[in-house]
Amino acid sequence: MKNVAKKLLIIFAMVLCMPAISAHAEESQKPSIAPQIAPVSQHLVLRKNESYTDSFKLSNNGSKDFNFTVYAAPFTVAGEDYQMNFSHETNHTQLSRWLSFKQDDGKFFEKTSYLVKAGETRDITYRVLVPGDIPDGGQYALIFAEVDGKDVAPSQNGVRAIPRLSLVLFGRTDGGTRQDIEIVEPKIPGFLVNSNISASVLIKNTGNTDTDSEAELSVYTVFGKKLQSARLGQKIFPGQPFRSKIVIDKIKPFFAIYKVEYKVKAYDKIFQRTTLVLMMSPVFAGIATILLTILLALAIIVIKQRKERRARSMV
Repeated sequence: MKNVAKKLLIIFAMVLCMPAISAHAEESQKPSIAPQIAPVSQHLVLRKNESYTDSFKLSNNGSKDFNFTVYAAPFTVAGEDYQMNFSHETNHTQLSRWLSFKQDDGKFFEKTSYLVKAGETRDITYRVLVPGDIPDGGQYALIFAEVDGKDVAPSQNGVRAIPRLSLVLFGRTDGGTRQDIEIVEPKIPGFLVNSNISASVLIKNTGNTDTDSEAELSVYTVFGKKLQSARLGQKIFPGQPFRSKIVIDKIKPFFAIYKVEYKVKAYDKIFQRTTLVLMMSPVFAGIATILLTILLALAIIVIKQRKERRARSMV
């Protein structure tokens, strides 16, 4: 009886210890650095000589306390593939110079540091002071929240990977905005060997503010059965064309002919095209090349023999 009581006590003690062990295991599995920012974008209406305040949330989901430095930077895109740039300034990036951030003492500065404890979420307040001589159209900036480097331990090779989060601000003046779009240079390859079905256009924004674009590529059999489709959405910024390209990479036939539909919409412009695409594998292309070569050689031989016969008959 005593042995049974002892066993029951041991089991009871183990059950009591399990939540603590589980909590400790969860805590040890939690990464030391796990910052999060929300939302990831905000839209502002900008009026001359007015000021605005807004906020975003900065969370520390890791197991350690961290200091974050918050600051603004210009936001532009470069190239037809829209590589992001955080240093180039234009008339459309002046918003980054109008931003400041509220410290714990209530004062606003262009760059501010915050301590965010493990498991804590803080509301970060920013202010926009709009001057009286702003250009019409869109304004774009990034708010960065960067973990202080001294709080990040180096890796085994001595490199510090410093997390940096960002929030995109899309500003637009309350008057004088202009949207004008061109969709040009369509490309839909019609003969493919070991390649993916793709389609692209160049979208030009000749206005002074951003606009949304939406593209869709659909692949059908020649009898009309839909096989696959893909979509691509992208903001088009003023002054920088964007190459909108969709690739469908899961269709790999030995030999086939497909009907392809491609549609692009940006602001009030629509581009739409339907075409046939011939696809073949490298093996089929090789066999076809060999057969064509043989047929061509036979044709040459036959033509040569006919000429020789005609020459004999004329003698």
